[in-house]
Order: sequence, then structure tokens, then C-alpha cells
Amino acid sequence: MQEIIEDEYTTPKIAHLAGIVPIAGKALDFQMPWPDAMMPIAPNYIAAERAILECAWAGCETIWVVCNQNSARLLKNKIGDFVYDPVRSYFKHKMPDGKIATMFKKIPIYYVPVYSKNRAKISLAYSVIQGAYSAYYASWRISKWMLPAMYYVAFPYGVYSPKLVSKNRERLSTYENYLVSTEDGKTVLDDECLGFTFSRKQYKQFRDVITKRKIKKDWNDYTIGDVFNNEIIVEYNQIKSKSYYNISNWDGYCKFLGSDQTKYYTNNTIKKYFVDKSYTLYGMIDEPEEEEQDGDV
Repeated sequence: MQEIIEDEYTTPKIAHLAGIVPIAGKALDFQMPWPDAMMPIAPNYIAAERAILECAWAGCETIWVVCNQNSARLLKNKIGDFVYDPVRSYFKHKMPDGKIATMFKKIPIYYVPVYSKNRAKISLAYSVIQGAYSAYYASWRISKWMLPAMYYVAFPYGVYSPKLVSKNRERLSTYENYLVSTEDGKTVLDDECLGFTFSRKQYKQFRDVITKRKIKKDWNDYTIGDVFNNEIIVEYNQIKSKSYYNISNWDGYCKFLGSDQTKYYTNNTIKKYFVDKSYTLYGMIDEPEEEEQDGDV
């Protein structure tokens, strides 16, 4: 991969935050004809949409979904080309005919295909690296002012409230590392599918773990813990989640479905951010309903 230019940051400041949703990787044990990230966690609501919404709550300006080439069209057809910003989507605007419309901000979603020749070496961790590279390279070809300085990773196989990170929305766009953690302190460093941020400088270090074969494994056997728990992120802030389910296997998926958390994932509180996939400037949409009281399910 092309080397990403590193910048030296001495003081925290606002950065361009790009979201990454890694989907391409070794097949899980669901053995379904659709991508594993399209497993439903509620009616008409799939795991990949939860991860995309987490990126939106985190304040990402772009979202990059890394998937196999043959599943990109299916994912795009289900999810669409954008998600509404759940914080800055709702601004009242008076139309010429006197009606009140709502102006909303759209966060673009880009689908990064992994071609068939590379699938044999793709793991979930490699998908994160591929997403960061694609976000940087595509932005670089447009303007240096659009280059992402930080990346937020949201995994489709970790289920917790996507609104959880909104409490730290502004800080997530600074040059500090933030990791979502469980009540007992487990994070992505412990091989859990929990969100985290990393910088352009750290991207190169993560990439080298894989490309320089620092761990004696096949590329597609690299776990997220192998790559991201390599003493690269040594100082970080934690965002604790009261509830977390790892659905990267059938047993974990059944445990989530048997919990009382599924009642929070409904069309009223989730799907409104994915409505109206047309490219219009204005849309008539309902005011957002209140989410769960503690913002963490």
C-alpha cells in the first residue's frame, strides 16, 4: 500500500474524522448466502447499519465500508449512499410556499471493494487498514484539505448503543486515542469488536504489523487483537459501555437475541437516519424521538 504522509501534532486540535466499517474477512459460522455483516439485529435493521450509525454519532465526515467486491452492490442496495447526521440533521427551513421543511446533513458512505485475488489474505484487521488507505488516497486525489487525520473504526460484530460515543463526539475528532470498553475494561486491544480511533501515523505502524509479517501467521488469520494490541496505542481514553454483545459467532448471536436489549433497536429510533435515499436538499421528516434515557444499551 502507498505510505500515508505523517504529520507531527504537538497540541490537540480538531481533525477530519473518517469512519471505517470493516466487513471483508474470513467467513463466520453463520453460513448464510449473504454477507455476515447483514445478519439482522432487529426487524429491517442489520449489523452493518448499526456500525455505520455509530460512525455517524461519532462525528465522522465520511464513512468507508470495506467489503468483498461481489457483496458491495447488495450492501449498497440495503444501506444506501448516505446516513443522516443524527446530531446536525435537523434544521428548520421555511419554504417559499410557507411550509416548514427540515434541512438535514448527509454523511456519504463509500463502499471499498476487496477484489477476488486478495480475498485469500483478507482478515477483519486487514479490512481496517484497507479502509484507512482508501479514505486517505481518495481524499488526497481531491484536495489535501480533505485528508482524514483520524479514523474511527466501528465493527458490525459488536452490538452496543451506537449513540454511546456521542457523549465524546467533539473529543473524538482530536488527535487523542479513544477506545470503547466494556464494564470490565475490555477493548479492541483484547480482541473485542469495540470502536476505537487511530491516527495517520498509527496507520503506518498497524500496516507494518501485517505487511512485515511481525506475527508468524497467514494474513487471513490475523485477529484484530494481533494487529491493534502491539504497543502502538499505549495511552488512550475509554468510553465505557454498560452493555456489549459479540455476535461474531452463532453462540454470541443467540445470546444477544435472547437478551432484553433487542427492544431498543426499532425502526422508530434507528431507521429514521437511513430514510429517503434520494439526493435532495430538503426533506420532510419527523422530529427525532428520544433515544434510550442513558444513551447506552
